[in-house]
Amino acid sequence: MTSSSTHASKRRRTDSPAPDPSHAPVVVRRGTPWFEDGNLVLQSRDKIQFKVYKGLLARHSAVFKDMVSIPQPQHQKEMAEGCPLVFLTDSGADLSTFLCLLSSWYLVFFNCSFFPILTKLRVMLQLGKKYQVSSLKNGAIARLRAGFPDTIKEFDESSAWCSIDQDTCEMHEVAQLAFEEGIQIVLPSLLYSATSIDHAPAVLLDDLYSPDFKIMLMAGLLRAFKQQSKMTFTWLRSDHIDKVPKCRQAASCLQVLRNLAMAHFGWAHQIEERALEFLPKLTFWPPPNLCNDCKISIEKRHEAERREFWEALPSFFDLPPWEKLREAAAKL
Repeated sequence: MTSSSTHASKRRRTDSPAPDPSHAPVVVRRGTPWFEDGNLVLQSRDKIQFKVYKGLLARHSAVFKDMVSIPQPQHQKEMAEGCPLVFLTDSGADLSTFLCLLSSWYLVFFNCSFFPILTKLRVMLQLGKKYQVSSLKNGAIARLRAGFPDTIKEFDESSAWCSIDQDTCEMHEVAQLAFEEGIQIVLPSLLYSATSIDHAPAVLLDDLYSPDFKIMLMAGLLRAFKQQSKMTFTWLRSDHIDKVPKCRQAASCLQVLRNLAMAHFGWAHQIEERALEFLPKLTFWPPPNLCNDCKISIEKRHEAERREFWEALPSFFDLPPWEKLREAAAKL
C-alpha cells in the first residue's frame, strides 16, 4: 500500500460521522414496587418500570380496569420481562408513590392519625383523581378535613399542625395543593393556621406558589390581622375595663392590658397568639396583676367574639360562607 493510500485511509476513518445519539440504547431502570411474579409492567415517562399485578390495579382503579380488560392484537403488544408493557405519562417518583399506596403497608395512612407527607398527599389527590382511585382521593380529602375542619368545635380539638411538619412554609404548600385541587372547605382554617407576617415575604418571592394563591393568601393575611383586634381582642381597649362593674382596680387592670397590647399586637410582630384559640391556651394568659373579675369578663367576651371571627374567616380569603363550602365539599 502506497503512502498516499495510507493517508487517504486514515482520512476516511477520521472523517467518518460520529455515532447518532438517537440510536443509543435506552436505559430502563427498575422501580419500587417490583413484584417478580407480577403480570403487568408499567413504564413512567422517565423510563422507570414497575412490575405489578393486573388484578390489584383493576380492583382499585376504573381506568386500569378498562385498560387491562381490552384485548390488544398480538402484533401490537409491547412486552417487558415477559409481561404486557404499558407506557404512562407520570413521573417515576409519582408512580412509585401511587403504586406503593395501592399495594403495600402504606395503606396504613388511612387509619392513622398522622398526616401523609406532602408528596403522598399530592399523589393521592392528583393520581387518585386521574386513575379514578376513589380510596386514595377520598382518603386525602378526609385527612385534610380532619386536620383543618370547618367547625370551631373540631378546630379546637384538632392538632393537625402537629401531625405534619410544623414548618409554616410546608403548610403553605399544603394550602396551595388544596387550592389547586379545589378543596376549598379546608382553606379557611388551613390558611389561617399558616398565616404569619414573618413568612409572607418568602412566599411572595417563591416561584413555587402561583400568583392567584399569593393574592388570596396575602389579602387574607392582612384582613385577618386587621380584624382579629377588631373582632376578638376588643377587650384590649380601655372601655372594656370601665364595663366591668366589680373591678376595684381599674387603673391597674387597664395598664396590664396596655402592656399586653404592646407586647403581642404590634404590626411588625408575628401573629403567634391565635385569635381562634381559647384564652387559657395563649402563652400570655392570664397576665399577672389582672383582677379575677376582669379575667372572667374578658374570657366570656373573647369566647363569644372568636366564634364570630370563625364565621367570618372564609370571607377574609374571598371564599364563600361555611355553609356553601360544605355544600361544595359534598360534591368532591
